Amino acid sequence: KINRKPPTNNHAEQTLRQPVILRKIIFGSRSELDVQVLAVNFSILHTAKCQGLAPIPILASLLRNGHQHPDSQIFRDSS
Repeated sequence: KINRKPPTNNHAEQTLRQPVILRKIIFGSRSELDVQVLAVNFSILHTAKCQGLAPIPILASLLRNGHQHPDSQIFRDSS
């Protein structure tokens, strides 16, 4: 069976659509920290969605536990 990839980057564009729209609605970011915070939050939300997980409990755990948050809640062991 031949695994052919589509000749477009439509999947990547669709993945970025919601963050771009939100950034336009909130008129962008005012500082470098804002840019970093948005990037991290979008990354967490997208990763949770791809893993079939509820993002709100993950974000809540990150807010409560900070750097002590176990990555195993969001990243599955692929080995």
